[in-house]
Amino acid sequence: MAQVRIGIIGTGVGLRTLFPAFKLIPDAEVVAICGSSIDKARFFSAQYDIPIACENHFELCMRNDIDLVCVASPNLFHFEHTKVALDNKKHVLCEKPFTLKRADMECLITKRKEAGVLGLIDHQLRFNPYILKIREFLQSGLIGVPYFVQIHQQSTGFSDGNAKWSWSFDAEQGGGIRYAMCSHFADLLNFWFNSDRYNLSASLNPVYTERIDENGKKQSISASTFCKVSLELSGGLSVLLSTTAGACSYPRFDISIYGERGEIHFDLTRKLTVYTIDQKGAEKKIALSNVYDDEKENNISIFSGSFRYFAPQIIRAIIDDNPSHVEHASNFEDAKYTFDFLEEIKESSNNGILINPIKSKANYV
Repeated sequence: MAQVRIGIIGTGVGLRTLFPAFKLIPDAEVVAICGSSIDKARFFSAQYDIPIACENHFELCMRNDIDLVCVASPNLFHFEHTKVALDNKKHVLCEKPFTLKRADMECLITKRKEAGVLGLIDHQLRFNPYILKIREFLQSGLIGVPYFVQIHQQSTGFSDGNAKWSWSFDAEQGGGIRYAMCSHFADLLNFWFNSDRYNLSASLNPVYTERIDENGKKQSISASTFCKVSLELSGGLSVLLSTTAGACSYPRFDISIYGERGEIHFDLTRKLTVYTIDQKGAEKKIALSNVYDDEKENNISIFSGSFRYFAPQIIRAIIDDNPSHVEHASNFEDAKYTFDFLEEIKESSNNGILINPIKSKANYV
């Protein structure tokens, strides 16, 4: 195969994040797009110089001139759109969350195996050089045995109480910060530690309880804008996660990992730093050569920026017919870990309970 031909379902993140990254790759071309209507597809097709505007996802997935289907539609439609792509034996990149129901997830895992194609989830952070370096440090034992991990993410997108109601505020449509960001947290923990979860306690908060829709009518909000999760992983590793889309300051993505012999820290401004026990108090900045300049300067979202590292590996895997190029990627099977994690967060918050509680055998004071 000389070039991978790509169809994108969805005119939001598909155009903001996926399209620009694929445009950088000579061996890839976005040849088709579809949206919520043919008019929308035609508008964005012309705006982004995409050759084909499709009536719907059926038309796009059935085209013989498409090799990879990117499912970047609203969360509620991920199952249906991925299913149709697999039925037509297309490689699939699906945005998170993979599905909203366990049975749907199992169905797609089976269909992917039967089709013999790539089935990937767009957890693009796995390919960010800083995230990969953190994994390398953890696996090398640089900081010894980790005992505490803290991750905080924030954005300002939902801080305006006058922002119009949309599917993002509706739980039944798969909206809210739990799906949008906690899925990334779950995947990072799986990628770095691959451990069982214990003593999970969570809190979800919509911040605003009502918003006005496009027709001027009040709509109740049933999806969260803020989430906090506390849990333990195997070996006594404590984890604290927090995320809000209602911040009033600026975007943040902060990671701190404490171990018996050192610390690893990351934030969007200072990037990656390390402290080790043999040089207490001495900050070591980790400079990486394989990072885009706009990311170094914090001029691009870490999520959009990270997909640029992921996209070439997807294309290479398809051209070479070699899945090893995406061995670090989150696949359909990995979605089980994330799905269970997100369900545990909801259950803990809504029922005020501790998930999978265990007692420490120690008696520390």
